[in-house]
Amino acid sequence: MFYSNAQIVDFSESYQNFLSFYNTGDLLNAKKSLIYILQSNTQLNKSRLIAIYNNLGVVTMMMGEYESSLKYNVKAESLLNKEDQNSQDAADIFGNRGYLLNIKKSFDLSIEYLEKSIRIYHTLGVSNSKVLNSLSATNINISIAYIETKNYLLALDYLEKNVDLNIKYGLSDLPFSYLNMA
Repeated sequence: MFYSNAQIVDFSESYQNFLSFYNTGDLLNAKKSLIYILQSNTQLNKSRLIAIYNNLGVVTMMMGEYESSLKYNVKAESLLNKEDQNSQDAADIFGNRGYLLNIKKSFDLSIEYLEKSIRIYHTLGVSNSKVLNSLSATNINISIAYIETKNYLLALDYLEKNVDLNIKYGLSDLPFSYLNMA
């Protein structure tokens, strides 16, 4: 898995290693895989760099390294250009930051990022299951922020929208919507 610097790193193979570690819950090695890709001499295009930094933000957040997570998330955002501001990458970055800010109990700021993420997801359409699943998770996260700020009507509104979304497209977040409604 970890090669000497003299060897050429195959991005696809290295990224698949990251996904394998991530999907089995081995966050430490998932993080190491992404850092290894960054430290290799491999030329990475902007899209790959955004994916690596955004995923580093997610992995470090899951590890409880919230300041590192925010640093990686901001780095991913800094790579977006004007044309990317309404892309799935942008929506994912803002949604992840909103979730992180929920964890840090910065609910008002979290709501700003989650609303931005939701607006972008709505412009991307419903043909992509990843967009739909991300939108569903973001709806749940914003409802949590609204519950925490005692704005129960808005929280309920997002949860009801999420129930409709999950039923219409057969998504898996339906139980989480009902749980948050309870």
